[in-house]
Amino acid sequence: HAARSGAMQTLTIAAQAMLTVTHVLLARLFGRTVFGSYQACLAIMEVLTRGGTGGADKGMLRYIAAHRASGETDLVRSALGTGLRVCLIVSSIAVTIVLLAAGPLARLAQAPAIATGLRIMAPAAIFTGCMWVMVQASLASKVTRANFLVRGLGEPSFFFIAGLTAALFGRTLEPLAVGHLLAAIAT
Repeated sequence: HAARSGAMQTLTIAAQAMLTVTHVLLARLFGRTVFGSYQACLAIMEVLTRGGTGGADKGMLRYIAAHRASGETDLVRSALGTGLRVCLIVSSIAVTIVLLAAGPLARLAQAPAIATGLRIMAPAAIFTGCMWVMVQASLASKVTRANFLVRGLGEPSFFFIAGLTAALFGRTLEPLAVGHLLAAIAT
């Protein structure tokens, strides 16, 4: 199991390298200014998403694995449900705060243009956080292919397609932010 799991994780990391290709392509398609604004939004989104899980993604590794090992399937489902509820509540509160504070955050970053991008992208933190919780639950259940399919193949592919599609609608931050949100929802 360890060798298969390690191989699957290596494949996932290799497939995630497509995100780098996507970023290079987006930088060329949208230009430095727009892509720089997008990167600023992504940095804030990273903090928002990680904090928005409320630690539930890491809790899955502890509680799902322990209940699964004990054969307590009802507690496995309960732990997953609790993790998703925690993530939904914490991330929704965090997203609301970012929606309200997008203007001041943009001024703090000395990039007023990112306020609109943040408002569009912020809900992606809810979807991404819940996806992280479910992927960690699958890893705790020793099912590594879900991580490969979702994080390794799905996530990079959806972001690539969303970025290219966004460029068709305009080379500004708004279509790119909408593309990001739609890719997060699809993932």
